Amino acid sequence: MRLSEAMLQDDTLSEDWRRLYLTMVGEIELLSEEYQRLATYREQSQAIFRFTQTLFGLFNVEETYRLAHELIRVWLRPDVFFIALIDDTLQRMYVPYYDEQGVRYDPVTLRLSQGIVGHVVRTKKPLLLHTEEDFRDLPRLKWGQMGRSVASAIFVPLFIRDTLRGVMAVESYLPHAFSPEDMHFLQMVGSQVIVAIEAAKLHQEVERLSFYDALTELRNRRSFERDLYVFAESADNKRPLALMMIDADDLKRFNDTYGHEAGDLLLKSIAGVLRASETESIRPYRFAGDEFVVLIKEHELPAIHQYVEHLVQHFQESELYIDTIMERVHVSIGIALYPNHVIHINDLLKAADKALYLSKSQGKHTVTFFQPY
Repeated sequence: MRLSEAMLQDDTLSEDWRRLYLTMVGEIELLSEEYQRLATYREQSQAIFRFTQTLFGLFNVEETYRLAHELIRVWLRPDVFFIALIDDTLQRMYVPYYDEQGVRYDPVTLRLSQGIVGHVVRTKKPLLLHTEEDFRDLPRLKWGQMGRSVASAIFVPLFIRDTLRGVMAVESYLPHAFSPEDMHFLQMVGSQVIVAIEAAKLHQEVERLSFYDALTELRNRRSFERDLYVFAESADNKRPLALMMIDADDLKRFNDTYGHEAGDLLLKSIAGVLRASETESIRPYRFAGDEFVVLIKEHELPAIHQYVEHLVQHFQESELYIDTIMERVHVSIGIALYPNHVIHINDLLKAADKALYLSKSQGKHTVTFFQPY
């Protein structure tokens, strides 16, 4: 028999003492519950702090989704977790991340008014739904495991400086799966997630403007200079780093005959051919004006020659229409290899440029490999 039960059964205690004792026990239980609540809140706050530290400087949207889901799965144990983002351009709601019991579904696009997400977008207020009865007057929208019925859920709006940017939600097949404290936790996580997503998008846009050419959408000279030294680290005589310099033979004629818009079309056409053959180990750039470069890494010599032949064939088959006039796309190419042709990586560009000069001096539309001797 516990001490509290023994004291209550003690006939020598007065009724006042019994009431006082019961009051004290009740207060102790409340204090214990409050302590447990504060301890949980402290642990959650520490988890969110670590989560925020991880997100800082990550600039990776997909990894942000994954880390957010991992954190929420540990603390809220939902059956469904998803993030919906507002696309202002299309006036749609884009759902890039939807997971149901470990199954990741393909992204979907919704109208801003669709489902409970649409309701939260309109009201800009969070929703805590305890039972299926709470869903009765709300617009339901279901995808994923169509046979399962959601019994409780939390939906929280995601804001950036008072501007609604999306909705984060958790759902459970069980009623009363979530508490007001859980909703507060989801709001705190959501506030960090939406900032990280927006920061990642901004970082990607800054990188695009800094390292990509606006006209052709290829990487630019700055990107080339950054990649050149990185790619050179894995180069050897058997699998050298190849640098192709490509020059548009007819840009001046296009500009003089048809105007500069036609010249831009020619540059875009060349960029399109290069982009079509881009891989992780073959990377094209717009270098300057009518010059392009391609870095080919981790390829043996026969594979490099095969790629060059493939590229030349594509250019030979390329047609460009200016109004109703069909024009062929002609380029000259110079190629140099590191470390086969040059000792220092800084000399690779000069060697390729010399090979390009020989191509153009031989009548253009020609490929020349650099000859070191």
